[in-house]
Parts: sequence; structure tokens; C-alpha cells
Amino acid sequence: MKKFIIYTVAAFVGAGLAFFAVMFVLFLMGVALVGSSVEQSGASSSIKDDGVLHIKASQIVPELTNNVQSSGLSFDTDDVVGFHAMLQGIERAATSSKVKGIYLDLTTVSLGHTQIYNLADELKAFRESGKFVYAYSDIYTQHAYVIASAADSVFLHPMGKIELKGYSSMRPYFKDFREKLGIDVDIYNTGDYKSAGESYLKNEMSDANRKQTRQYLDEMKENLLEEIAENRQLSTDQIDLLADGYMMTTASEAIAKGLADASAYESEVFSHIKERLDKEKLPLIDLQSWVKGKSVYKGSGDKKIALVIAEGTILDDTEDKGVISDERYVPLIDKLTRDDDVHAMILRVNSGGGSVIASDNIYAAINRFKDAGKKVVVSMGDLAASGGYYISMNADHIIAEESTITGSIGVVSIVPNIENMLEEKLGIHYDTVKTDPLAAGFTLVQSWSKEEQEIFQRMTDEYYGFFLQKVADGRGMTVDQVQEIAQGRVWTGDEALANGLIDQIGSIDDAFAKAKELLEVDDAKVSVHPKFQAPLLELMESLQGESPTVRSKVEDMITAEIPMLQHSMNLLRAGPHQVTMLDQLVY
Repeated sequence: MKKFIIYTVAAFVGAGLAFFAVMFVLFLMGVALVGSSVEQSGASSSIKDDGVLHIKASQIVPELTNNVQSSGLSFDTDDVVGFHAMLQGIERAATSSKVKGIYLDLTTVSLGHTQIYNLADELKAFRESGKFVYAYSDIYTQHAYVIASAADSVFLHPMGKIELKGYSSMRPYFKDFREKLGIDVDIYNTGDYKSAGESYLKNEMSDANRKQTRQYLDEMKENLLEEIAENRQLSTDQIDLLADGYMMTTASEAIAKGLADASAYESEVFSHIKERLDKEKLPLIDLQSWVKGKSVYKGSGDKKIALVIAEGTILDDTEDKGVISDERYVPLIDKLTRDDDVHAMILRVNSGGGSVIASDNIYAAINRFKDAGKKVVVSMGDLAASGGYYISMNADHIIAEESTITGSIGVVSIVPNIENMLEEKLGIHYDTVKTDPLAAGFTLVQSWSKEEQEIFQRMTDEYYGFFLQKVADGRGMTVDQVQEIAQGRVWTGDEALANGLIDQIGSIDDAFAKAKELLEVDDAKVSVHPKFQAPLLELMESLQGESPTVRSKVEDMITAEIPMLQHSMNLLRAGPHQVTMLDQLVY
């Protein structure tokens, strides 16, 4: 009777939530359609007159437009402009009679260390068209200032400052904290430099991790000094002295030292632009409106190149945006393999790694693409490390930026054990009856036996061996040669080139040039994958018939929006259960 009441209540709650969700979604459909219509109308009117392209990067800018995870229900029908769409928008603006210049609002910047240099290069190319670039901020952070240095005029708030301080890496270490909670942890590792697990075992960096961190930070600082010095026509020594002193200088000092051109309020910068354009009103062209509906990359010809953008953590079995899942990318790559019009793929990778199984599934799909006689060129962004390198390593040609962090060829597994916490802190004790020695093995609530530990370490070592052999096969090296540069160590792009892990330093444009060279063509059509819409419009479209059923989408929404209730309902249905360890191995 008790179970009947529980299930009945759960059923009524679930049905009520589903009804509410459907009605709410139907309401949102009307909002979305109206909002979309208004937005499009506004976009077209905003670029009727000549104006200035307004660029800011205050929110995270994904590599691919709309490839961001939604934090709950979103009413936004605007696109989250991707970084490549941003660059292409600037390139198109350079030749458009409607765009007279660019205004950079750099008060807040959320771009990666490779993205800031790519954007700076595109701005300098824009200036070569004879058009102006003005940068403004209250306070320029270091990344913001790298971008601003590419402008022909850098404006700073009269009370503002410019921050130059070099680079640091500050990481938390949890050994004492973990021990106070009574949580044990086993780290199954390969390679002296694979440092992902050391935070749980130590209270400070290992010597090996400190060494590799120091090396890539020094290279990042060198790139910083060279970029600013070149853009502002100063010496690297001058910039280095400022960074050594943690320069948070006043506007007047920044101007005197050649880092800024003028101090001004934003309204005064706008007045200056209006005067330059001889206009009474300042027509700012929103970047989202400017790039909306435009192809990121164009091309022509009989052959097609598929640009596949893979960014985020590599995960198993998920359709979430902002991650690289085998569930999304394996079918996508297989579809491109079957497409006779597609002759090459540029895989743009920006990932620090993730699941071993998902990485290997994507790697296998890329091999099937190659086995079909098609070419693969990898372009690396901020990160292409660990699993990010794994999915890249068998390409026909690998290109990285100077500041790309790559390598980290190794495997680590972090397995927590909460037996002490349960017993000493909470008074919970597990007792077990089993038919075989390992029948209850690999659980998180009891300490592992020596045999269990040996099995897991052996499995970790096997995965590492697979990784080494596949790198050797893909890069034309011996396993011993790979072992010397592997062991979980990360490298910058320049170091990776010297070590044979990549073939070239360059940008995504260089990747396109290489793909065309491999295809022996002067030009090729381009398709960009995966394809995403703004969050609410994507939901509306799926509810109108492009997903399997409305019911499944509503259930997904309920699961996403009310996770605690869903979890409680699942526990009620499941009854007593045992917590077991799932796949923990990661590249």
C-alpha cells in the first residue's frame, strides 16, 4: 500500500509537470516567433546606413556559433556569435562600403589566449583596408590590451588603468582538506608529467609539473611581449619592465609610456567617431546583426571541405552543446564519410581531453573517413591536449598556433574512496556477502584490495600503451621516440613542432590552404559542422517535428530544469541500490 501511494503521488507530480511544461513551451513558441520577427526587422534596419562595427567579447565566445551549454530555460533567440563567425565578419567588413571602421568595447573580455592573437591579426588586416579601429575600456586587462594594441587608436578612461603582469598558474591542492573529510583517493597514472591527479595527493606542485608549467608560461609571456611591442612600436624590454612592476598605471602614465593614445570617456570617443564620419548620430552596427545569416566560410568548386569544430571536454553519450561527445561527433563524421561531395575535413580542436572511450570512438570515425580516401587536416586552438591530441594524431597534417597547448600524451584515473568518511563522520557501515573475490569490487564505498589496485593500474597502463602506439603510427615515429616526449607532458605549439607532434605553425586559414593543396584544387566549397541554433529557437524547431517526439523533448526539459525532483522520483522507483564505480579513465 505504501509503494502504491508513493508511485501514485509520483505519477501525479510527473503528469502535472509534463502538462505545465507543454503549456509553457507552447507559450514560449509564440514568444520566440514574435521575438525572432522583431529581431530580424531590427537587424535589417540597423545596417541600412553606413556605420561602425561594434565588437565586444564580454561573454564566452565559442569556436562555433551557439555551441554553448544552456543554463536552464533560455528566452534568447539571438545567436551566440562564434569566434570564427566574428573573424569572418571582420574580414567581410573590410571590403564592405557600409562599414567605415570598428569600435572595440574591451571593458570585459572572455577570450582564450590563442583567440586574442587571432583577433589582433584580423584587426590589423582590417586596418590595411584603410579603415580605422578604435579601442576603449575603463580598465584594460592583459588579454584585452593585447587586442587593443592592434587598434590604431587606444582610448582609456581618465581614471582607468592598463594591467600588464605576465602569466601565472595558481592551482588548488586538496590533500589536507580531503583527509579532514575522511576521503581517500587512488590515482592511477602514466607518465611523470601527467599532473591531473596530484591536486588530491599533495599540498603543492610536483617538481615535474612545476617544470612544464614554467616552460609554457615563459613562452606565453614571450608571445605577449612580442605582440604588444610590435603593435605599439615599442621594445620588448620596455614592455617587460612594465610587466615586472605589475603595471596598473594611470591614464596619463599609459599615454606617456606609449601604451595609450588618449584618455576619454566613452561618450567622447563616440563624439570623436561621429566627427570623423561627419555624422550627427553614431550608427553602431551590432556584430550579431552583421554576421546573422552569413556563411562563416565560403568557397566554390566541385569538391567540398567539411569544417568540423570540436570544442570542450570529451564526453560519452551526451547531446549537450559545448562538449565533444562521441554520440554527436561519430555519426556526424560517418555521415561526412558517406557524402560523396565531401573530399576533405578540417578538424578544429579546442579541448583539454576527457573520456578514453569517447576519444577512441571519435579517433576511429576519423580513420574511417581517411580509409574512404578523404583527407584530414587538424587545426588546433587554445588547447589540443590529452584526448584533444588523441583525436588529432592520425590526421594527414596537423597545424597548431604558437600559443597552443598540446601533447599531454598520458592516462590518469582519479578514484575517490569514501569509506572512512561514511564510517568516521557519518556512522554508516557497509557489510558484504559475495560469491567471488571481486564480485563487489571497484566500489567507491569500500577500500580497494591490492588485487583491485593492480588490475586498475594494469588497465591504465594498457590504455597508455595504446595511446603511444597510435601516436607512433600516426606520426611516423617509434614508440620509444613517442615515450620521450609523452609521459603526460604538455607542450606549446613551437615545442610540439620541434618534437614532431605537429607539422606546422599556423592558423585555421593555413589549414584551409593545406586541405586545398592535398586535394590539388584552387578552391573548394565549405560546410561547417555541427549546426546549432539559438537555444529557444532550437527547442521550438524540435518541438515542431524535427526531433523524434514532443514528449521526449519535454521530458528532457523536465530533467534539465528540475533535476532534484527527477532524481528523487528515480530513487523512489529504484529502491535500495549500491553505488558502484563507473568508467574513470581519461585522456
